[in-house]
Amino acid sequence: MGLPSCSSDNEAVKWIYLTLIACGDGTQVRIDAAADARVDADPRTTIAPGASFSIGPDDIARQDEDPAIAVDTQGSLYALWYSNRGSAAAGHIDKQVYAIKSTDGATWTPPVAISSGNDWAFAPSVTPASGGGLVAAWWNWHNTPAGCTVGVDCTGTTNWLLSRSSADGVTWTAPIETLTTGLGDWLPSVVDDPANSRVLVYFAAVARRADGVSDVSDSRSRLFVTIRSGATWGAVTPLVGVNDTVTHQSYPFVLRKPDGTFAMTWTRFAAADGSWSHVISEPSTETWVATSTDGITWTNPHALSETAGTSIDAFPTLHFDHAQAALSVIWVTTDGAPTGQVVEMPFEGTYPTGRTVRANLTGYTPRVLATATPGVFWGVWVQGADPDQRVRGQFFTK
Repeated sequence: MGLPSCSSDNEAVKWIYLTLIACGDGTQVRIDAAADARVDADPRTTIAPGASFSIGPDDIARQDEDPAIAVDTQGSLYALWYSNRGSAAAGHIDKQVYAIKSTDGATWTPPVAISSGNDWAFAPSVTPASGGGLVAAWWNWHNTPAGCTVGVDCTGTTNWLLSRSSADGVTWTAPIETLTTGLGDWLPSVVDDPANSRVLVYFAAVARRADGVSDVSDSRSRLFVTIRSGATWGAVTPLVGVNDTVTHQSYPFVLRKPDGTFAMTWTRFAAADGSWSHVISEPSTETWVATSTDGITWTNPHALSETAGTSIDAFPTLHFDHAQAALSVIWVTTDGAPTGQVVEMPFEGTYPTGRTVRANLTGYTPRVLATATPGVFWGVWVQGADPDQRVRGQFFTK
C-alpha cells in the first residue's frame, strides 16, 4: 500500500511518515495573537474553544513533528516536540527537542531546547511529576561518526533514551540523564507513579532479546520499561503479557489511572522486521490496549481497531475526561478514509461501536488532553509538507 511522505528528510533516518491526512492547507494562526480572547492572568484560566494555531513561532522553514503535551494541576499547558531548525540547504543539522509553556492557552514562552549536541532527538514524552514540575524522556539518535550525514558518510547509528526534568517547564535540569544504552531503543512513554515513588519509562526496541539483553542480531520489536526509584534508573525489563514471538509491538503510550492501575495502548503489526517504517505502512497494523496493576504484567491485551488487515492504524495515545473517569484512545486510521483520519474510541469499547471521527485534528501523531476548563480539550497534531511541517493545536469541545 504505497502512501506518500509528509517529510522528504531521509526516512531511513527517522520516520517514513504516512500522509494519512492531507498534509495541510498552509493556514497558520499565530499562537501569540494579541487579540486572542483566551488570554487570562489566572493559571486556572477559562480556556475557550477556538481556531487552530501553530505551536512554536512560524519564523523559518523546518520540520516540527513528534508532539507531546501535558497539563499540570494548576492548569498550565506544556508542549514538547522535535524541531529541525537547520535549513534544508544545510542538511537539517539541528534536530532537537524543544519545549514551551502557557498559563492561559494564548501567550507562550519562547521555545527552549531540552536536548543538545551533535546527536539528534526525536519523539519526546512528558508528564507532570507528583512532587511538582515535569519529567520528559526522548529518543536519542547517535550518528557514527558524530556529525556525519546519513546516506553520505555515516557508518552506523545507535539509539538510546535520555531524560530531563523541570520545575517550571522553562528551565530544565543538567545534566541530561541516560535511561538506556541499547542499540535500537526509541519511542518512550513516561509515567509518574506517586503511590510507589517511582517514574516509569516505557519504550519500544529492536536489537534486544525477549529478556531485554541487547542483541544487534534480533530485529523483533518488543516493549520494555525502565523504572527510577530514588536517584537511579533500573534495568530494562520486558513487559509481560504483551510481547510475543510472532508479531511486533511498537509506539507504546501508557497512563496511570486514579486507582493506581495502568492502561496502555500500542501498535501491533506483522512484518519481516520491527522497524518503524513498517508501523506506518503495513495493513497489518492494529491499535491494541491492555491493563496492568503493577505496570509490568499486562492483562486482557486485545485489538481495539479494525482487525481485517486492510487498514493502517498508527500513532495511538490515551487521554482521560475531566473527571479522570472515562478513558479514550485516539489514533490515525485509513479505515473509512483512504488518506487517513483521526478517530477516537472508548478504552473499553468494541470497534466500531462508539467510534468518533475527530475531523478537527487534521494530521498525524494526534494528542489530546483535558484542560483545566470543564468540557474543553486540547488537541495537537502535525500538519504540513517538508520542509515546512508544523505542530498545530486547538482547544475544542466534544
